[in-house]
Amino acid sequence: MNWIINSCRISGRQNEIQMLSNNIFYIGFGTLEEERHKKKTNTTIKQFNTFIQKAKKGDNIYLYANKVGIIAIGEFTGDYYNPICNEDRAPDWGDEHYQCHVKVTKWNKINPPLKYKPRP
Repeated sequence: MNWIINSCRISGRQNEIQMLSNNIFYIGFGTLEEERHKKKTNTTIKQFNTFIQKAKKGDNIYLYANKVGIIAIGEFTGDYYNPICNEDRAPDWGDEHYQCHVKVTKWNKINPPLKYKPRP
């Protein structure tokens, strides 16, 4: 299966840089105050739950950068975790943001990026 993950450039470039250098991608679940788990829309929490239910080791992961396109391709290792210490947390998100990190085999950067238009 193929999965497209947003590098979240809107938060800054450090998350993307860390993801590429550490062969990982970050999923942000927001803060307690946002109560995303209660929303009926297609939240990141619901998207991640679908990923966990359906993803298999070896699935293709495409890293998308806003208004740029697909910038890297890797494979899901089957491993994911919640960061425990601050050094492991995504650098562009605050300490109050819940997040999960998903391991990817070595990212293969794509230059020039592949054109991609995200669907709602």
